[in-house]
Amino acid sequence: MIFPALVVYIERVAMEPQSAVDKKRARKRRDKYGLRTVALFEGLKGLAVAALSCVLISLLHRDLTQVVDHLTDWLRLNPDSRVTDWFYQLADRTTGRGIWTAVSVGFAYSICRFIEGYGLWMQCAWAEWFAVISGAIYLPMEIVAVWHHRDLTHAAILVGNIIVVLFILRILLENRRERCHESPARSNEETVPVARSEK
Repeated sequence: MIFPALVVYIERVAMEPQSAVDKKRARKRRDKYGLRTVALFEGLKGLAVAALSCVLISLLHRDLTQVVDHLTDWLRLNPDSRVTDWFYQLADRTTGRGIWTAVSVGFAYSICRFIEGYGLWMQCAWAEWFAVISGAIYLPMEIVAVWHHRDLTHAAILVGNIIVVLFILRILLENRRERCHESPARSNEETVPVARSEK
């Protein structure tokens, strides 16, 4: 009667560390796929802004009014609409210097997104910190946008950004906690051989 209970207890104790290791592996795998999803999204944002910057470069030394004419025809916009008026006003105000400024900012943004995406894909801690900081910087502006516009698009962007920032922050904090738990064990292992050699 005691022997089967003892076997069950030993099996349970033997399985606990393995299940903890399995949970840790599953969490690491889940975090890896989550980070890679964020990395792909960051890479796509960088690619989109780089493509837009290339389009802006193609507009240099061109008559922007004529470009707006072609664009409104292609989009089949009403010539008397506010959107068409906005396009024409933008074309009148745009200069070569303004285009170069927008292109420079766009390429700098793209490079940052590509670097962040690469770092997140490779699960680098610096990229995780960079993602948390760069995502958190946008939160006040997104909150103001939601407050002023009160539409679903701005709210979805805000919620998505909060989820990404909290997800990556959780990974950073868990990795830090693991390093803190591992470092005392390593220091104990390193001090034991030293004490033996002194004897």
